[in-house]
Amino acid sequence: MRRPHFHTVLVVDDNTDLREAIALLLALNGMRTHEARDGREALDVLLDGLRPCLVVLDLHMPRMDGVAFRQVQQDNRALRDIPVVVLSALPRFESIAQPLGVVASLAKPVDPQRLIALVGQSCPASDQRSRA
Repeated sequence: MRRPHFHTVLVVDDNTDLREAIALLLALNGMRTHEARDGREALDVLLDGLRPCLVVLDLHMPRMDGVAFRQVQQDNRALRDIPVVVLSALPRFESIAQPLGVVASLAKPVDPQRLIALVGQSCPASDQRSRA
């Protein structure tokens, strides 16, 4: 059994099935998750006080896409240091993600082992800063 994490990963994606699958994958690996359907919903939960150790962010979403979310996040002192991993099925999405200052960018469909490794780097089991 893996050592449980004492923090939360915010999973932001408008695709319900993918969002829930990522949340389940992370939960099975000892992590708490919080889900948001788009960038606006993600910002709302962050502004309400959630401090995840990592945001897993889709780029292409309605209402507020990942680029707009990241721009607002970077402009907010309380939120700017929360690391972000971008997920996308868009062609050449790395050229969009790179200027956003993200930890990594992953193509969809997501390699589960690569995602778990990235989350582990940003959210070590001993990290206590983002208890939810």
